Amino acid sequence: MNSNAAIRLSSAPLRIAGLLAFSLFMQCATCGIHAQDARPAAPIVLDHVVAVVNNQAILSSDIDDEIRLSVLDPGRGGLGALTRDRALDQLIGRALIQQQIRQEDAEAVEPTQSEVDVRLMELRKELPACVRASCGSTQAGPRSLPPTTLTSPTSKSIFACASKFCASLSSVFARA
Repeated sequence: MNSNAAIRLSSAPLRIAGLLAFSLFMQCATCGIHAQDARPAAPIVLDHVVAVVNNQAILSSDIDDEIRLSVLDPGRGGLGALTRDRALDQLIGRALIQQQIRQEDAEAVEPTQSEVDVRLMELRKELPACVRASCGSTQAGPRSLPPTTLTSPTSKSIFACASKFCASLSSVFARA
């Protein structure tokens, strides 16, 4: 075998591989041309905004969820099916209430030590267990609560929240 024959034999597989690569390239190039000619599909709308309450969007799917979940509400017994308009009204009302709660939480002020002491004395005079043990008097002796039991900021904030909650409950029951 001479050297020219060896070159011809080894170059034949390379030629076949080159032809295959070229045909594959041409097929991909023509597919790309066809893909570019095709027009893009129209966008699919997944959901849409029905109402905006102080920068909070209420979506159509929210209304659908509210209608589906209204079946599980025991308070709706006998009221019939919930309409889209009524569901939207409920969602708007709920969003306004949640925003009001967030706003009031942000504006909540830490009570001063004197406010905490005054409210603590009021509770000592009102709670039945404290009335029996004379917690409200300064002469009650060892069974009374010490006057400064709330010293940490966490205890003060918990006490302030409990006081606001009690005040709101008493105003609700006073109206009823």
